[in-house]
Amino acid sequence: MSNRQQYQGGGQSSQQSTSSTSTSSGTGSNSEVMAQLQGQGPDLPEQDLGKVDSSSDFAKMAGGLLDAAAPAEGSSLEFKLTGEIPLYKNAGVSLDFKPSLTMGVKRFRGKFIASMQLTAAVNASVGVDLWVTELKAALEASFSGALKITGDDGFEVFDQFLLSLRYIIESACDSVSIPEKYKEPIINAVMSEEKVEDVIEEMDNKDQVRVDLSAGLKGSASAGVVGVDASASVKHSFILQNDGEDNLAMNQSTTGQASTKIGPFTAERRWLDNNKTLDTLSATKEFSILGQSVNGMVKLQFENNTLKRAQVGGSIEKSLSLDELSDLLFGEDGWLTAIKDGVVNGLVNLNQQIDNPLLQSIAGSLGSTNASSSDVVVSEMGETIGEATQSGTSLDAVAKIKVSADLIWQRGSGFSFKITVATNNSTKIGFGGNSVEITQNDRLMLLALGNTGLSVDFT
Repeated sequence: MSNRQQYQGGGQSSQQSTSSTSTSSGTGSNSEVMAQLQGQGPDLPEQDLGKVDSSSDFAKMAGGLLDAAAPAEGSSLEFKLTGEIPLYKNAGVSLDFKPSLTMGVKRFRGKFIASMQLTAAVNASVGVDLWVTELKAALEASFSGALKITGDDGFEVFDQFLLSLRYIIESACDSVSIPEKYKEPIINAVMSEEKVEDVIEEMDNKDQVRVDLSAGLKGSASAGVVGVDASASVKHSFILQNDGEDNLAMNQSTTGQASTKIGPFTAERRWLDNNKTLDTLSATKEFSILGQSVNGMVKLQFENNTLKRAQVGGSIEKSLSLDELSDLLFGEDGWLTAIKDGVVNGLVNLNQQIDNPLLQSIAGSLGSTNASSSDVVVSEMGETIGEATQSGTSLDAVAKIKVSADLIWQRGSGFSFKITVATNNSTKIGFGGNSVEITQNDRLMLLALGNTGLSVDFT
């Protein structure tokens, strides 16, 4: 194994393998996996392993417990585990790691899939060197996140758990510049180099560990768009696998997220690995629909400080007699313009907070677009209602309707503006041959302006 990629902190290697990264599929987020697994099987009593002599003893005991309680093929269970692992002890200095795991475990196609929510405490001897205090703080800050481990049995699951634990602890040591004379015994207490090689060898092409860790940070929420300091978080993710040649393959990614308030906007920034920033500004703004004030939803998305997407939506529910509904569908079209102008004014007023020329241009484009009844498409149900009112029959039933306004603009696709009138209840109006059955969610009318070919999900 002379060409083996030796395990080093931060995912680096003393010898670069020809296959130092690996793609993954079907990993999903750990929180999603936990939600899927939890509640599908028995919730076992919490198991406390107490203070063990070594990390390998922890893995053996935990693996044995998991194998003993293993779910049947296609079944799952919830498994809780705590313990205490010694990391360092010398000349009055001691450091112990106390993991607390809540696990959703499933057996699928002969494999164990374990998704763990990880929290941990660190015990350190009192009045010791500064490096112990700094490392304790770094370790406790590091262990907030989740792991998803796929292995053949309980023992392999916890061997892979220690493999990821070694990486996390070594990274924490590096983050506070722990001297090598302390760092080496600490990481080897988690897993020795020889054991690392053995664990990687035992991992087949379906075995892997995915780790998502979160930590707090302080930074700018959005230079240029948001432009203020905000509390933030960063998520560091990595996947450990055998690259097929018994080398450790690792994929890594780091994303950051921050949020703050900008006037009426809630602003959120995400930093991605490819030097890309994604900003989302969301707010509510009142505008009028059929003389009724609504809180319209506004969401703006920026990529590297450039507006990429703008979305505005709002709706009301209203009870109308059949004659009133017929007038709405076939009468004068001033209310269409009023709704459109309400959306435009909402955009203009909110843009005063961020002064984005493109957003002003979108409002102008919508404002200058004619909203005429000639552009309205009335559905078959709408036509039926119109014919019923023109028959001279007295129809005094009341229909509940929902009127929605939705604007979407996307760079490269232009804007689409829609006003929709739909039923919001089920009722039967009239009698005999003049009966009209209105069912819930029947669309009665649609006005579409702009680039109507744009396919968008309005939320």
